Amino acid sequence: MPMAAKHFKNTVRKWNGFSPCRQYHNLYDGVTWERLRLSFLSENPLCVMCLEEGISKMAKVVDHIKPHKGNKEEFFDLNNLQALCKRHHDKKTYLETRA
Repeated sequence: MPMAAKHFKNTVRKWNGFSPCRQYHNLYDGVTWERLRLSFLSENPLCVMCLEEGISKMAKVVDHIKPHKGNKEEFFDLNNLQALCKRHHDKKTYLETRA
């Protein structure tokens, strides 16, 4: 067995129902959000953060600029949405959850 493999612990994290980032997950399951997401990405196909870096990369995620925390008005507010690639979305979400 390679030396690095000895130190690797295979841990799988499961949602316990209490994590703040998953607390409002049900809002993302509706047809209304899916239609809004597809429409938004068709009108905003490039990642805004990549564009700031001078890179043209397709966006895959519709991100809430300001976390909505379950507020449906903020959740569906077009002015609170931005198109991001997965890398930038994951980085932004990570930094928000650490704060």
